[in-house]
Amino acid sequence: MTGTDLAGNTASGTALTWDESFTNGVVYSRVASAPPLTNKTTLAFTLYTFRGNGPAVAPSLLDATSTLFESQVQLSGLGYGAWSSSLGASISATVGQDGAYVMTARTASVGAATPTDAYATASLTVDTQPPTLVVVSQPAAIQPDPVVTVKFQTTPINDAEEYYCRSVGRSGIGLRV
Repeated sequence: MTGTDLAGNTASGTALTWDESFTNGVVYSRVASAPPLTNKTTLAFTLYTFRGNGPAVAPSLLDATSTLFESQVQLSGLGYGAWSSSLGASISATVGQDGAYVMTARTASVGAATPTDAYATASLTVDTQPPTLVVVSQPAAIQPDPVVTVKFQTTPINDAEEYYCRSVGRSGIGLRV
């Protein structure tokens, strides 16, 4: 295991090992791509499928583009909706409000008989609300210096979220933040 901080410094830790065992004959689904945070209310997911081959044997990748999937999306704290079917590795769902969601998918050929550990799941948050900007410092209305810096934050104010905007140019040009 290796960790890297934002400055690029790395550290090594303890080696971790484990074995995965996929039940022979069971078709598993997994999420290949899903955004953890989005400002879109139409959610898109890409799935892949594989068939388990028993302990200590690599699973067999299947052609997900011709697989019929069932999927459902749940708003955190509410029950799941009905299963909806779609053909192929790309599925989508439209949600009506901001919040934390869990998408679940399974192969339709087995349906409810699919073991839950064979389901594909993805958690994500929908946030369509723009931040409120608060100007913390700004130049005087008449500024002789062509270099102007404006400091602003989002609300609620969080010291870790400070932004700066700098304009380098001739006088008389407005700066829109």
